[in-house]
Amino acid sequence: HGKDGRNKAKQQLVDHILNENLPPLLIFPQGTTCSTQTMTTFKPGAFLVKTEVQPVILNYSANQNHDLSYVADSRMLQEMFWAGCQLVNFCELTFLPPFLPEQEDDRDPHTFAEQTRQEMGKYMTEYCQLTPHSLTDHMLHDYAITRSKFNLKMEFLVSDVGEKLRLKPKTVQYLAKKFHNLDTNQNGYIEYDEFCAAFKRDPNKHFEKMSKLFQLFSVNRNFNKIDFDEFLNGVAICFVDSMVHDAIRVTFDGCSVDNRVIRPSDILNVFNHQIEKKKFNDENEFIEYYDKMQFFVNAAFDDNQLQQMDYNQFHAQIMQRNLTAYVQLFLQIIVMMRLKIKLNKDDFNLTVQSRSSSEIIADENGGDELGSMKESVSVQQHPRTLRSDSILSVKQTNFANIENKL
Repeated sequence: HGKDGRNKAKQQLVDHILNENLPPLLIFPQGTTCSTQTMTTFKPGAFLVKTEVQPVILNYSANQNHDLSYVADSRMLQEMFWAGCQLVNFCELTFLPPFLPEQEDDRDPHTFAEQTRQEMGKYMTEYCQLTPHSLTDHMLHDYAITRSKFNLKMEFLVSDVGEKLRLKPKTVQYLAKKFHNLDTNQNGYIEYDEFCAAFKRDPNKHFEKMSKLFQLFSVNRNFNKIDFDEFLNGVAICFVDSMVHDAIRVTFDGCSVDNRVIRPSDILNVFNHQIEKKKFNDENEFIEYYDKMQFFVNAAFDDNQLQQMDYNQFHAQIMQRNLTAYVQLFLQIIVMMRLKIKLNKDDFNLTVQSRSSSEIIADENGGDELGSMKESVSVQQHPRTLRSDSILSVKQTNFANIENKL
């Protein structure tokens, strides 16, 4: 189990393949079986050694009454019963020519795996389509839709969410449950009044401030409701370093009283109005986080030497003073705590930096040991109405119309 277990399994696999005294290793590269209508992506494990593979296709499409290729959400006894109801159960095996990419660069495990899948797909065009879904997508669908009966619109790939938003699959499952809890009318969206209810704010009385916080999530399509991919995007903005420009934009818009400039009192007033002491473990923890916010404001406004800043000044000051972690900490406290979302560094892909509030530790001089930030987004790409494109690539995948049984 865990990373160590996966690494050990990979090493055992490599050792077996390289040992000529052992028989060939049989691997289902999808990590599962799938329906006869689609073939999901391959895991790279079988291709780590970069040696020739023998593709084999198991074709169950001749079974007219019951598809034996994929168990879906039924139990094994049910599958055995339905298989017994067919007079004959067909499985056609096709052995393809051994395959190894000609170019050395194409023998990278992921590229090798995909090229092998494409080769196999050429023999399955009459009954099967290749889909960009993976076993991880199936597991999320099985958890959220099949077993938990959540009303979610999952128009994305988990791999894209991991790449763009740095969220691990288990984190996406956790957030699916949180989304479901916030969607009180179970229509598949978090609407504005549901969002305000989580903050215990009147939708009309507090419209100016709440609508700005709402736009942290509702950025792609409808400004009066949030769907699941937008929800994931909003959560990531509060944690992932590469999305810090979005976080600065949201902080400015959410705190500025006149939408032109931001003042020290604006930030502290929002913090004081949104925070609840009971959300913290004890009084000391509350004071600790309050002191961090006070330090953030003092550092951003040069100990009140700056009375106010417009957005460009505020953004420049945050970046120059290396205060980006405090911006995201601010959003974690006033947004994530209200939504009852608790994440730490283990919930993110660690190939890039993400920072949770527990990682911001003040030193004895009042400063902080902060890591360097990845600046992959230009501030000019973010006008006042936030439109982050970090999730939009997910919508560009062309699998939406593929009929499959994931």
